[in-house]
Amino acid sequence: MEIIDLDGHGKQSEMYAYICVDESGKSGICAGFTQMGLTPFTSMTRKDMKKWESTVKEMRRETGKEIHLVRYTAAEIIED
Repeated sequence: MEIIDLDGHGKQSEMYAYICVDESGKSGICAGFTQMGLTPFTSMTRKDMKKWESTVKEMRRETGKEIHLVRYTAAEIIED
């Protein structure tokens, strides 16, 4: 399923996220504080992920952890 939103960007079949990997190999979605509170670094478009690039670069420098931009393409709608 590929549903494009009203603004013409973003497919329901894909999502981008910055993923951090810790020393034990566990991973999770990166997040940071914004005007809206704690916000996960995720989006349905690659273009929107650019806003987090400088923050992620700083996180890498400060923590020394691996942080990767990941594109998920296998979507399953589990709730309508």
